[in-house]
Amino acid sequence: MMKLRNSATASPARVVILGGSGFIGSHLTRYFQEGVETIGFSGGESPLNPVAERGPASTRGEPTGLVLGSGGKGDSPPLNLYFETVSLSSKELDLTAPSAAGILAGIIKKEDTLIFASCLTRDKGEDLPTLKKNLAMAENVGLFLEQHGCGHLIYLSSDAVYKDGLALVREDSECKPGGLYGMTHVMREAMMAHSSNKTGVPLAILRPCGVHGPGDTHNGYGPNRFLRTALAKGKIFLFGRGEETRDHIFVGDICRLIGLCAAHGGAGTLNLASGRAHSFLEVAQAVVGAVDKPVEIEYLARSGPITHRHFDVTAILRIFPQFKFTGLEEGLKQTLQATTAIPVGGSGLAQGSHP
Repeated sequence: MMKLRNSATASPARVVILGGSGFIGSHLTRYFQEGVETIGFSGGESPLNPVAERGPASTRGEPTGLVLGSGGKGDSPPLNLYFETVSLSSKELDLTAPSAAGILAGIIKKEDTLIFASCLTRDKGEDLPTLKKNLAMAENVGLFLEQHGCGHLIYLSSDAVYKDGLALVREDSECKPGGLYGMTHVMREAMMAHSSNKTGVPLAILRPCGVHGPGDTHNGYGPNRFLRTALAKGKIFLFGRGEETRDHIFVGDICRLIGLCAAHGGAGTLNLASGRAHSFLEVAQAVVGAVDKPVEIEYLARSGPITHRHFDVTAILRIFPQFKFTGLEEGLKQTLQATTAIPVGGSGLAQGSHP
């Protein structure tokens, strides 16, 4: 379970992001660097766009930053925290190279918060060469930690560490993945724990469920793929009747939770999920309702068993009681606004029949 070392929010001296050009890493970089209004926290701006009225932070003569806290009706006003940020992509630093640990030593300072978000995901290959590269990244980050240390380490893991078919997931659920991608994160978590313990670096392990939002490149089965095929083909393809339920968290919520973890010095393990699971049919119907064009839902033969996964998010609500999650429909709306010129809020009807 996660514990907060700082009861009051405080800006880290500096944040260094490894994997800054990835799906989550790029959103996180913008979130920290540009200053962002958050839906449900501080008004009606998109959590993916800089504060429009004030302009980008770089033009205001202010530090770059982010907005945290709840700004909804009856809630406390938003809290402005400013994070100096260094974001490194794989093109700027190859974490698999033998020289990576030494290069990190020249970049990261003792008081910095390090966010390790770099990983080759399932779509890049679930095979031994990919596993080897992912472990090489962790080895070099671990060597850096053991030799130099930093102020705080946040490792972005995955819910893939849990046993396949596990219906209700908590932070203390058994980690027994059925594939190499999940095993990758199990081993990397252990490597980060081993190395951070050697130098006393506080470690936060964050395990997100499926993440959706603009810019996703993974094309996993769920909101992002459904939006793409609805826009491109006017169709959404479901396995079986789309009965399986999954939790899908919006990328803006991921950024806010990571920001809160950094601001409070979180240490321990925390699942990042909304606590509300939707069937894939419900997700498809939400996409149909968001896209202002006719969309047909087609049902394909199922090849595997029906499984469900729900998350107990008591831990998030215990440490961040004012946190408000972005609903599925709102997340889809913001994704459409950010990625297309198609009006949102359409009322296209789902069509098609089960096989």
